Amino acid sequence: MLLKGSDFDKSILNAAEMATLRHYPSSNAANAFVNRLYELTIEHQLKTQTRKRRPKQKDIPSIKATIGAFAADLLLHSQKNGAEGFMYRPSDPEALKETLATHDNFQMVIATWPEMDLVDRIKGSQKPSTWEGQRIQGINEVGYASRYRATQQFFEIAKEHRISLEDDENHFSEDIGRSPSVRLKGEMVGKGRNGRSQHLPPEKSLLNTPAYLAECQRIDKLNAALAEYEFSLTTKPRIQRHFSNAISKTYSFDQEGRLYAASGHNWLNMHKSERSQIRIDGEETVEVDVRASHLFIWYAMNGRELKHEVDPYASKRIPRAAMKQAVVMIFGSSTVPSRWPRGNKEKFLKKEGFPLQFSFNQVLDEVLKLHPILERAFTRPQWASLQYEESECILDAMERLIFELECPSLPIHDSLIVKKRQAETAKFAIARSYMQRFGFAPVVRESSPLDQSKAA
Repeated sequence: MLLKGSDFDKSILNAAEMATLRHYPSSNAANAFVNRLYELTIEHQLKTQTRKRRPKQKDIPSIKATIGAFAADLLLHSQKNGAEGFMYRPSDPEALKETLATHDNFQMVIATWPEMDLVDRIKGSQKPSTWEGQRIQGINEVGYASRYRATQQFFEIAKEHRISLEDDENHFSEDIGRSPSVRLKGEMVGKGRNGRSQHLPPEKSLLNTPAYLAECQRIDKLNAALAEYEFSLTTKPRIQRHFSNAISKTYSFDQEGRLYAASGHNWLNMHKSERSQIRIDGEETVEVDVRASHLFIWYAMNGRELKHEVDPYASKRIPRAAMKQAVVMIFGSSTVPSRWPRGNKEKFLKKEGFPLQFSFNQVLDEVLKLHPILERAFTRPQWASLQYEESECILDAMERLIFELECPSLPIHDSLIVKKRQAETAKFAIARSYMQRFGFAPVVRESSPLDQSKAA
């Protein structure tokens, strides 16, 4: 059924996560379920005359692969209450290359299943992106990605084949070879209306270099180790490393480098209170994070140590959240920012619960009084270098923890989710990684799931 986005609260639709389309049926029940969905789909198309004849034998496996991947994601995302079962998926051919679905078959399924009352769909919209007045080939600015969720009729068919929401992982497996362990991105050219960064294509020859393959092996080894532990996620966690500004054949793999979730259940997108419910081997977990990580790294890269005694974002006049946001803007800009981003005051009020009553320049003056060293950051955007340095420390800590101390962890940029009883071990490992890289150790602490304002 086709639905209107205006009928739903924005927070519900924004909570939707991306369908990976990388799962395939791995049990007899799942194969029978996919075969049934295939037959129902073809019968509907023949009946409505959107298809003139049954598919050729050579085309059937591809159609079933697309149906199986989409069905698996519908089951997976139906368990995510914050989004009321909705998920999204970019459908352009380039975006589908790393999935089990083909563009034509996916278009067929998302057009047919709402008619069959198997899926609720909220249509999205796209328009071309431009850079300096020229259209960027292969990049669309998404106004709103289409949302999908399974209907009761879909669940009834699954139930007929003894597939339930609780045990879908026993019936579908992920084809991890479809998603590279390391993703390269070109130069960032801004953000779309959905807030996501957009990048030009990378230098493709880098994919065959020893440096790229070494990065892949590093992440593959870590993912293999994580697979030995049990996580209370609907899919086994897998990480993927992203490098930006990969535009030269002599690229040094030292820009961004952040770790992201490559599996279906994305722990990075969870609210902190929801992440606090994650269990590892059935044990309670905590988040261990670095206070003011980027600011600490900037100080260290300039040969100085950030003071531990006081909160680096604390001000007698200005809210901490505004101080922190100004620092983030400084690191992301090639010139001195002069104003808050459009819509910032409304977002600040919604997030913090009180209005932002200071101009950007007022906050900037206060930040520079506390940290005059930030004036050195105005020569060029520093975010990619800072993220790389941070990611190297976090990745080094993860490797040391799991390979030497049997302490599995999940990364969240400047923090790790670990078993509660191993929190002190994790804090020491992170501090040690920063100390070895910079000669200074940051403040590493347990982060409260209810206090997001102090996450740095």
